[in-house]
Amino acid sequence: MSKESPYQCRILRVDLSTGKINKELFDSQELRKYIGGNGVGIKILYDEVPPEVGPYDPGNRLIFAAGPCNGTKVPGSGIVTVVTKGTLTNMLCSTQANGFFGARMRFAGFEVIIIQGASSEWKYLWIHDGEAELRSADHLLGLDTWETEDRLKNELGQTRSSVACIGSSGENLVRFSGIFCDHGHVASTNGCGTVMGSKKLKAIAVFGQKSSVEVWDIDRLSAARSDFLKDAEQSWIGSTVKDFGTLGTFPAMDSMGTVPVKNMTTNVSPELPAFYGQNIRAKFKRKPRPCWACPWAHCSEITVTEGPLAGYEGEEPEYEDMAAWGVNVGIHDPGMAIKLSNLNDRMGMDVKECGFVVSMAIECYEKGVIGLKETGGLELKWGNAEAIGQLIEEIAYRRGFGDILAEGVMRASERIGGDARNFAVYIGRGFAPHVVDLRGMWSVMFAPIHYPIPGPLRQALSRIRNSVLQIQSDFMM
Repeated sequence: MSKESPYQCRILRVDLSTGKINKELFDSQELRKYIGGNGVGIKILYDEVPPEVGPYDPGNRLIFAAGPCNGTKVPGSGIVTVVTKGTLTNMLCSTQANGFFGARMRFAGFEVIIIQGASSEWKYLWIHDGEAELRSADHLLGLDTWETEDRLKNELGQTRSSVACIGSSGENLVRFSGIFCDHGHVASTNGCGTVMGSKKLKAIAVFGQKSSVEVWDIDRLSAARSDFLKDAEQSWIGSTVKDFGTLGTFPAMDSMGTVPVKNMTTNVSPELPAFYGQNIRAKFKRKPRPCWACPWAHCSEITVTEGPLAGYEGEEPEYEDMAAWGVNVGIHDPGMAIKLSNLNDRMGMDVKECGFVVSMAIECYEKGVIGLKETGGLELKWGNAEAIGQLIEEIAYRRGFGDILAEGVMRASERIGGDARNFAVYIGRGFAPHVVDLRGMWSVMFAPIHYPIPGPLRQALSRIRNSVLQIQSDFMM
């Protein structure tokens, strides 16, 4: 008798419209074609969501998926993939969050969770040891992402549970809300948290008594893990992240001119060394907080030890968060950038979209496109941390001017009008790029996901690209 694969891809299907919960198995032959959380999730979305179904439609699916390595000792195997039809593009959203959720979802008994329909009342989903139930989430409404996780863990009495949730932005259908797992680990791109909010699902908590998963050949997996770590540690990015987190990439990004400064109006700032990971960790107190099975512990809790925010405790931001809420908005104090980054996360928003929509608004204010009347009295000047923090909250609650910005960079620039369109940094498909100024890396400018060029230059490059493709086509005929 042949040995049975330990990876079965068990599915939990939850219909929020009816309250029904069913267990299924992904077809074993299909599983070989679409192995992994990303492949399985995209296959399900393709099969079950027709083109005419929109992101906010109850017929849209919100899929959480894990792969065969999740829950093993492979570094990074706490990751979870979230697949849905995204609210910014009306196209595929496939995004990942690290941390623990993907591993603990398997410990709880499932590799895939399919959320369909929409509830008439706010719910959270509690999955534990192969069972699942929907519970009222009324008492969680208004809580930020960190508060939601902490409240649920305390309520369920399981500190080793993992929680994926939305914040106030998701409740208010801010178009670029993310799904936050284990505090600062985020499935962020293309509004997956907005889809979760449209279904009135505040959170999913998972727990299982098991703390490992069965694998086919543990010796070969262990050897592969060792080889992977050795290769990773010998690479530049690996050694940098291991010692200084992704903030350790700041010096190289600075030297290449790829850190966006003041909404990409420049890529030069004498203040950038203050944000280097080496300098942050030399000055501030740090407590490592590793992800599942990761020996590097590049994620950290941090205490600011100097400056006006001395004593502030939060999470150490990743590079993109620190860049977005640092020099991109004219902030030169790392402590303040840390606080704004944590506020963004607690409100539950994608830092790429939120960072560039705020910096666009500041450029509009500085150049007279909008004034105090439009901003509701906020002085949106470079470096005005108090106004920036207030604007982040107004976006999350869709209050005042924040309601316009809550639509994302492209749509907000269209609503503001005038030169706002030329100040908007977004990919042609309708969402903000990574917080990187790729004018310092022209060789990758035409990569599909990177298109962060304002207004007329974006259109010019598009024409050049189309001309190149036409020439290639003519040549091949």
